[in-house]
Amino acid sequence: MIRREYIENLDILPFPAWDIIPDFPHAYKLSAPLSIKGLEASIITSRGCPYNCIFCDRSVFGHKYRYHSAEYVLEMFRILTKGYQIKHVYIYDDTFITAKERLYEICNYLIKEKTKVSWSCQGTVHVDYETLKLMKAAGCWQIGFGIESGSERILKVLKKSQTVEQVKKAVGMANKAGIKVRGLFIIGSPTETREDIMKSIALAKELPLDDLQVLNFTPFPGTEIYPIAKEYGEFEDNWGKMNFLEPIFIPYGLTKKELIEYQNKAHREFYLRFRVIWKYLMITIKYPGIFINMCKGAIVLLNIMISSIRNSFNPTSH
Repeated sequence: MIRREYIENLDILPFPAWDIIPDFPHAYKLSAPLSIKGLEASIITSRGCPYNCIFCDRSVFGHKYRYHSAEYVLEMFRILTKGYQIKHVYIYDDTFITAKERLYEICNYLIKEKTKVSWSCQGTVHVDYETLKLMKAAGCWQIGFGIESGSERILKVLKKSQTVEQVKKAVGMANKAGIKVRGLFIIGSPTETREDIMKSIALAKELPLDDLQVLNFTPFPGTEIYPIAKEYGEFEDNWGKMNFLEPIFIPYGLTKKELIEYQNKAHREFYLRFRVIWKYLMITIKYPGIFINMCKGAIVLLNIMISSIRNSFNPTSH
């Protein structure tokens, strides 16, 4: 099989065909933790990833980080805000803040034009305070950091290229800059122990996070870990279950029941705290239009936890 050449200049691609989406944007809402106000939309501005995490599939878009120009991204903002009255944009790139020069250009334009739109993104913890302040001034409401683990050993196993200290520093700087932080964690990684998972839960509670997402380690086809996953644990190689939500990879030394309980424990102990509940209450008061979406999100989280507990007592799930 001969691989097609990558598209180097992504700007030659047409803009997303929002005009053919039924009842766009009124019929679509982001999930509760990503929602903020009014009409919302999501965009993707890049392809490829320069990092080497063992759980990421780079077989399609490759290692080379390619991205739309700042002007292309800004035009997407213009189309969404002026054509569809979008008030909040979620940028789904895994590494939106990696291309610093482009990021600065986008932010400076949004500030100069006084664009009344908020936005959220994801990125690595390799960021500085000046950049975060600029992002905040340009309307950045939330950033999701791929923290993954509170264990230095597991971060090395995952080839995450970051330390717990760097995580603490980045989250602290974002908090200081006034940007809400969403902590993205993974449990059930190869060689992970109960002690490693407890370090992650402890770190999630220690950091000034506004939102938490704990997913299950999943060896997707195309990842570095996929062909050797069974060397490190029980792996149900079922594409239909590769959704991060249920543990299909169980590292040796742990059980499926334990992973489910640790996932529930992390969410329970993080969200059922006065500080977090108070923050969500204040957000809802400030943006009353998202009250229903917040309630739906809380119900979904509760149902997932209840379902997980039930599954943990199912003998066939062990």
